[in-house]
Amino acid sequence: MKKPDEDLQLQLERAEVVRKMRKEKINNFICVLCGKRVTRESFRDEDALNEFKISGLCQACQDEYFKDTYIPE
Repeated sequence: MKKPDEDLQLQLERAEVVRKMRKEKINNFICVLCGKRVTRESFRDEDALNEFKISGLCQACQDEYFKDTYIPE
């Protein structure tokens, strides 16, 4: 049986792998959800581009993910 510390360590290692993969995709302008390549011009505005830099979601995935929370100005 594993010790709780071993389980925690394994979870931390997996989380680090996911963070690195996410960062690599963002740096290569690839959506982390759908895998499509993006360009700066593919975003609606600067806020959407900034969101990509945080979450790694392209404009289409952002629209789908945030559809219930979007409030037009």
